[in-house]
Amino acid sequence: MSNLVPIAEDEDFVQGVVSHHGIKGMKWGVRRAESSLSAARAARSDARAAKAVQKAAANKVTVKTTSELGKAYVRTKGGSHQPATDDAVKAQIAKQKLKKSGMNSLTNEELQTLATRQNLENQVSTGVRRGSTKAAAAGFAKGVLKNVATQQATNLVNQAATTAGKDFVKKMHESAG
Repeated sequence: MSNLVPIAEDEDFVQGVVSHHGIKGMKWGVRRAESSLSAARAARSDARAAKAVQKAAANKVTVKTTSELGKAYVRTKGGSHQPATDDAVKAQIAKQKLKKSGMNSLTNEELQTLATRQNLENQVSTGVRRGSTKAAAAGFAKGVLKNVATQQATNLVNQAATTAGKDFVKKMHESAG
C-alpha cells in the first residue's frame, strides 16, 4: 500500500495551514451596535471640524491697501485651505440627492438653495474669467485685424484675377481678329 496519510489526519499540516484572521474576541456574524458606530462617527467628524477651524485660524486673510499716483492697490495674503461653508455643504447635499433620487425628492427649500448656489457660482466664475479686460480687448482687436487682413487679401486677389482675365480676353480677341 501507500504511505500517504489523509490530510485531515496529518496534524502538522493542519496546524501550518489554519491561521486566525480577524479581531480577537470578535464573534462571527455579530455587528457593533448602531449607537456605538454613530458615536464613533460623530467623534471623527468633530475632530475634523476642530482641525479645519485651526487651519482657518492659521490662514487668516490679511488685506493691505496702498495708494500710488492716485491709484489704489489692494494686496491680499492667505485664505488657502478654508473649510466649506454651511451653504456650500447644503447645496452639495441637495445636488447629490437630486442626482440619485430625482427632482421630486427635494423640498422647495432645497431646490431654492441649490438654484441660488449654482447661480452665484456661475456668476463668480464668469466674473473671474472676465477679470482681464485688457486681454479680452487685445483678443477682440486681434480678431478684427485678422478679418480685415483676410478681406483685403481676398479683394487684391480678385482684382488681380479680373485684370489678368481681361488682358487674356483682349489678347485672344486681337489674335483672332
